[in-house]
Amino acid sequence: MSLVVEEKPICRSALGQILLECRGQGQPRFASSMEEAIDEISIAKPSVTLVDLFTANYDFQKLKQLVVHAKPGMVIVVDDRVTPAFASLAKWAGAAGYLTKDLDVEGFKHAITTAIDGGVNFPADPSKSSNAQTQPATRGLSARQLEVLGQLALGKSNQEIAEALEITTGTVKTHVHTVLTLIGARNRTHAALIAGRFHAPSIVR
Repeated sequence: MSLVVEEKPICRSALGQILLECRGQGQPRFASSMEEAIDEISIAKPSVTLVDLFTANYDFQKLKQLVVHAKPGMVIVVDDRVTPAFASLAKWAGAAGYLTKDLDVEGFKHAITTAIDGGVNFPADPSKSSNAQTQPATRGLSARQLEVLGQLALGKSNQEIAEALEITTGTVKTHVHTVLTLIGARNRTHAALIAGRFHAPSIVR
């Protein structure tokens, strides 16, 4: 049995149909949030769970918790298009694969089957790319501001960032406000998207 975690009904239906056509996968169940996904996993114990990153609000800490909860089943994340930094974060969270919606149907099915069979479906590690390809959007940030941006990309709250970086929540609020302003982000989720497109966030374990 499989599970699709996707908030948009038409996308849920499409992903569910693709899973049905994959070898060994029965009728999928659906969840429209990470909270619902936890409940479904507890009940159904799916062997494969597809998680849309937008539905997960790009919260990689929560994704990591979901991966642990889903074991021995596997979790495969789905993104709109390839973002190497997000792929690295998904891999860090324990996902078995990182797929994108710009694949054709046969390519998507093949990627799922490959992951089920133990294969690797992740793009190249962005940390190995040339510095010449780094982010114009984050170039003006200080080292501390980059650390805060990396924490935002992990979906952490101000309190969690403060604990991770050993600073006060008031200082975090100031840094977050400054970072959002400097990179032109509308909110924390937008900042995480920018971080994923242009900057591979550091992982604080």
